[in-house]
Amino acid sequence: MMRSLFSAVSGLSSHVGMLDVIGNNIANVNTVGFKAGRTTFEEALAQTIRSSVGSIGSRGGLNALQMGTGTRLAATDPLFTQGGIEATGVSTDLALEGSGFFVLNAGDQYLYSRAGSFRLDSSGRLVSSTSGLAVQGYTYDPKVQAFGTQFGDLAIPITEMEPARVTSDISIAGNLNSDSQPLGQALQSAVLYHIDGGTVDSTTKLLSLGTGGEALLQDGDTIAISAQVNGTGYSAEVDVSGNTTLADLMSALQSMLNEDPEVSGTTVSLDSQSRIRIDTPASLGTTAAIDALTMRGMGADDNLRIDFGSSLEMETLQEARDPIAVTQDLTIYDSLGEAHTLTIELTRVLGENAVSWTAKVDNGEVRVLQGGSGRIAWNSDGSIQGLSYNPEGDKIPAGIQLDFGNGSTSPVSMNLDVGTQGTFSGLTMLSSETQVIANQDGYSAGEFVDFQFDQNGIIHGLFSNGVQRPIAQVAVARFANPSGLTREGGSLFAFSPNSGSPMVAPPESHGGLTIQPGALEGSNVDLAEQFTQMILAQRGFQASARVLTTTDEILSDVINLKR
Repeated sequence: MMRSLFSAVSGLSSHVGMLDVIGNNIANVNTVGFKAGRTTFEEALAQTIRSSVGSIGSRGGLNALQMGTGTRLAATDPLFTQGGIEATGVSTDLALEGSGFFVLNAGDQYLYSRAGSFRLDSSGRLVSSTSGLAVQGYTYDPKVQAFGTQFGDLAIPITEMEPARVTSDISIAGNLNSDSQPLGQALQSAVLYHIDGGTVDSTTKLLSLGTGGEALLQDGDTIAISAQVNGTGYSAEVDVSGNTTLADLMSALQSMLNEDPEVSGTTVSLDSQSRIRIDTPASLGTTAAIDALTMRGMGADDNLRIDFGSSLEMETLQEARDPIAVTQDLTIYDSLGEAHTLTIELTRVLGENAVSWTAKVDNGEVRVLQGGSGRIAWNSDGSIQGLSYNPEGDKIPAGIQLDFGNGSTSPVSMNLDVGTQGTFSGLTMLSSETQVIANQDGYSAGEFVDFQFDQNGIIHGLFSNGVQRPIAQVAVARFANPSGLTREGGSLFAFSPNSGSPMVAPPESHGGLTIQPGALEGSNVDLAEQFTQMILAQRGFQASARVLTTTDEILSDVINLKR
């Protein structure tokens, strides 16, 4: 009889404990990083009245006779399910997605938390906004471009300067138009015919030219020729008589053009298709170009845009293209962080898929010791074949070598990169618009301006010179049995023998773990589930109380038997 009393009391006690856990869960429904607890009951010690007996001969065995003594609270385990991610917009707030804990320095020990509400203290350390404990992480070493292997207090170097970096690599990308050919190609194209339909040669009389059986010129007409060469005008006249031939017209045109020394050596001829062809020497490069050509005083066919009035305007049908002549300016830096202008000029090589290049700095004020010129070639498909430097003596430079002459490190060697051989990754030569972009890796000194986190917990520093580089990384710990951690209050957990040793590493080393900057992980308490558990706890408590009152009534009846 007394056992039922003790069993009922144990039921009351256990369900009160269950209500305590539920109440704590509900109270922390809005606590950042809180992990709900779960109660587990177990049967209390059973009292054995009679032990079990095995069968003997024809007599069967007997089971043990045992009486339970109630229940007890066996465990209150934290549930480390993922809480909801809530954006805050605060740059130092961090939310963990996946299994892991932030590591905090408590002096004599490390504590662990899912609450990522952090801020900077007066010394620039990243600390918990609730406990003030310093967040642990790894410092970035820009000299070796790697993070350290030992974690410590994570600090933001708000007073740090980013030193200047001298330019060492220059890359050129884009496209050069493969259709662009040097001067020396046909400038003027026009097919002329006799009135009777025959083709034209240099001895053809001008009076016999015409279309549709109609003469274009008459005896006594004057052909006025004018041309523009780099914006300068030139003119000539040819009087037409019965003996004036096409050769006379071409001779007058050639004499007029050769008056300008910039296009001296220009020839005028008739090609195999009876077209007037004007050729300028290829050696002229980009120094001269015939902009326009007009002849008046004769008619022509539609291709020559005939004006059947008093004159004919004959404009160029095919202009010679300038060779690829690209001038690309790029700001580079010396070891002092001073800026200089590097000018690279690209000029098409006649008849080849190649350009020659030259480099100068600050309009020639900075000495180019080696590698100031060379050649870039392409394969027939437009992919890069390679870049070379012009030999200097018996040596072939390995890069552009400069002497800035201002007290900075000298000499400085810069590598010129136009892409990987056989690929289209850099500078191509295709039949499309010419567009060239140059980049380099140097910069001037800069002051620390701001910082931001990424999903691997890396803190990127932003500097006034435009440089963005890692400065530190948050450390994250994992445990074999996170439920074995002990609660320390303040959403903090401590290592215990049953949790396993902490495995501290960068976030990317823990599979399936990311960090959301500017957000916090909310409580994982499910109110609907907690209310359901509350009902179960209440009913369990009521049932145990009923056993207690029933037993009390029976005991009262037993006492009354004596009366």
